[in-house]
Amino acid sequence: MNIIEACYVVNTKMFLGSADNKFAEIRPPSFKGVLRFWFRALALAELGGDKCEVERLEGILFGTARGENVQKALYSLKIEGSDILDSKGGYGDNRPGIAYLGYGLRGRGFIEQNSKIKVLLIENFGIKRKVNEGDYEIGKKLLQNSLKAIGIFGGLGSRSRKGFGSLTLVKLEENGQAQINFPYCGEIDELKNEINQLLEKAIKLEYTDDNIPYTAFSKGTKIIITESLTVQLRYWMK
Repeated sequence: MNIIEACYVVNTKMFLGSADNKFAEIRPPSFKGVLRFWFRALALAELGGDKCEVERLEGILFGTARGENVQKALYSLKIEGSDILDSKGGYGDNRPGIAYLGYGLRGRGFIEQNSKIKVLLIENFGIKRKVNEGDYEIGKKLLQNSLKAIGIFGGLGSRSRKGFGSLTLVKLEENGQAQINFPYCGEIDELKNEINQLLEKAIKLEYTDDNIPYTAFSKGTKIIITESLTVQLRYWMK
């Protein structure tokens, strides 16, 4: 049985929790949704721009319940977070800029910075027997790359596109074997090299904003890396 383990550290306050927003928690469906998003973003180029192939492979990995084509997922997802720090006092950061980015979040519970999250993808052996080797290998590669993308580009919860809920990947293993070095992308050159490897096929995908079928990496993708936050802030203040 194949098990993929990914461990993350929360960089910025994460607003993800109960229906009444008073308590913060990370549930498997929430993480699975984000994982599917990055899978789709990477898979389009990996599968030659074939949207139907992306949908088919997504159904194998994550399961599907469309019509009569009900299919169980190849991997089940489990969250372990004994080191998750849940702040029940409610958000109330009044610092200039931060307060604006977090507008609407006041009073909500959140997961504190430096919380640790462990994600386990556990293979369903009964399903694996029905999957051909090619789909299995490319699917496993894309899942691992999606877990990496979450640690480089992604986040979880409300306002994640404004910097909240940011995660850093600190461990990625397959059956106990390390798949990344630590610290992961600790230097700018390492980060650039990793992004180039993740997007090796995407930068050759001749899709444009007009004909790309959904949010995905392509030749038109632009990624900007700044050396430090202070450099970016000085530029913004000019």
